[in-house]
Amino acid sequence: MTLSIKNIDKSFGNKKVLKDINLEIQDGEFVSLLGASGCGKTTLLKILAGFEGIDRGEIQKDGKVFVNDQGIFLPPQERKLNMVFQQFALWPHMNVVEHLDYALKGRNRRADGNREIAELLDIVGLTGFEKSYPDDLSGGQKQRVALARALITKPELILMDEPLSALDANLRIEMRKFIKEIHRQFKSLIVYVTHDQEEALAMSDRIVILREGIVEQVGSPVEIYENPRTEYVAKFVGKSNLIKGSWKGEYFEVEEADISIKDRSVKGRFSRDDLYPVKPDQLSISGSGRGIDAQVLQMDYMGMGFEYKLSSSHGILNVLSKCPDFSPGDRVKVNVREPYETAM
Repeated sequence: MTLSIKNIDKSFGNKKVLKDINLEIQDGEFVSLLGASGCGKTTLLKILAGFEGIDRGEIQKDGKVFVNDQGIFLPPQERKLNMVFQQFALWPHMNVVEHLDYALKGRNRRADGNREIAELLDIVGLTGFEKSYPDDLSGGQKQRVALARALITKPELILMDEPLSALDANLRIEMRKFIKEIHRQFKSLIVYVTHDQEEALAMSDRIVILREGIVEQVGSPVEIYENPRTEYVAKFVGKSNLIKGSWKGEYFEVEEADISIKDRSVKGRFSRDDLYPVKPDQLSISGSGRGIDAQVLQMDYMGMGFEYKLSSSHGILNVLSKCPDFSPGDRVKVNVREPYETAM
């Protein structure tokens, strides 16, 4: 199955929220739509679900048109998809089995319902909770019910709209591992909306970065993190610092610092704009020596180390360090960690 999204535009009044979106998503992929609030990711998900129309373009699955700008609009119930919502969307008067049974009846697939429900509840770890109502369940159990309800009809496409945002931090980590394992077992195509970079990196086969209604970059988690193509992606995923200087072949000479960096992987806009993206954990700070002059603005203890916010001629720099020796107001030197740093 191939889901094709071609030239999609969408506006609400005078505000254009999606601008010429083009994506090809293959059968069995887990694709995350990642971006800040207001970037258009949930609007795109609603268009895929059939909850919103479009101004221009076309969406089709295996040649069957979901929606286009020529008047075709397939209603949600005819798109062979299910959706998992942010707030679980469980009915308080239905127990766990009744939620799944209702989904089966809605798709006229009741014949082997009892067996299918029992098998799926075992897979999602809810055996023994068949007669429990939502008020009797924990947040993680409620999300498992919502996921089971989406899976019970064996849809070709599952849409997830920030399904873990209502859970606490530890439970989110547990549930993202669980959803990834469920995806491995069922192999449905999943389109997953999130604003959480760690979530997208940990779960996805590919990530689509959206900014103000446009696609900034599409790639695997490793490609997105290690080789961002734009300043926005570099800063948004991994919080890269953008160091100013000049490229000379595969060497980057840092402005106003005695540092030369060898890196063959940096290309495109960064090379043209004489910038070098550096992750916070690739920088080190010291009290003296060579490096970028900076002043400590803030230091926060993060458990695994200290996160420093520094002011410099390169703008604000974020550094992750094991060193607790500096306080706000201190003058420091910033260097790029080996193996990237070489002597001038």
